[in-house]
Amino acid sequence: MIRWLAICAALAACAPATRRAPARIIDMHAHAYPAERFDPRGEPDPVTGRPSAATDERKHQELSLAAMERHKIVRAVVSGRLQAVDRWRAASPARVIAGIGIGELTQMSPDELRAAVREGRVSVLGEPGLQ
Repeated sequence: MIRWLAICAALAACAPATRRAPARIIDMHAHAYPAERFDPRGEPDPVTGRPSAATDERKHQELSLAAMERHKIVRAVVSGRLQAVDRWRAASPARVIAGIGIGELTQMSPDELRAAVREGRVSVLGEPGLQ
């Protein structure tokens, strides 16, 4: 027992000396909502009940990208309508992995989807609705 305690104490003493690389996070589920999705009064936060500061598409993008920066999210799969995702990619090309929700595919032909993939505008098909 004493030997076990000595080993634990030695390991605990060494722990502060080791350095960990800063966390680098990949967010696999973010949304690029279109302008018509927002209530200018601020949609109530489901946890706090207070109105959201994201009252339009631009502000939502700005606040989301700032939160990603703050929390060291280095890449994020962002899905939504293709035009909204394009705006996110333009705002943060190194961070945003462009996605499109399965539901959005009804708005485009197979040829349009193929072209978007070829052009790098879509890299991920998301929101399959299987959960």
